[in-house]
Amino acid sequence: MIHVKRIFENHFAKEERFLGQALGLGNKK
Repeated sequence: MIHVKRIFENHFAKEERFLGQALGLGNKK
């Protein structure tokens, strides 16, 4: 879901790190 990740970076640029750590996307940044 690359398009979803882009939305997170645009909408939740800051929360993306918090959610990324929980979802494991932070490592895939």
